[in-house]
Amino acid sequence: MIAFISFDIIIEDTGMGIPQDKIKSLFVNFSKIEKHQKQNNQGIGLGLSICKDLIEQMGGSVNVESKEGVGSKFIVTLKCITKSENP
Repeated sequence: MIAFISFDIIIEDTGMGIPQDKIKSLFVNFSKIEKHQKQNNQGIGLGLSICKDLIEQMGGSVNVESKEGVGSKFIVTLKCITKSENP
């Protein structure tokens, strides 16, 4: 018997947080939040968009909860196929 299970991976920080109006742009190619760009100018804005694309191609999802001055939480939900030997 084949069954599907889903599980969450939660990554949480206590950093500067992300403004609510900028959360949707996190996953756009080459997008950087100006406030964060000043602190870390090494990235080009592809990491999160690539991760989200790969996760969605595998049937999962990525959600973000954030509050400025408090931090952010990224919730990755993945689905797996499992085989049961018992009918």
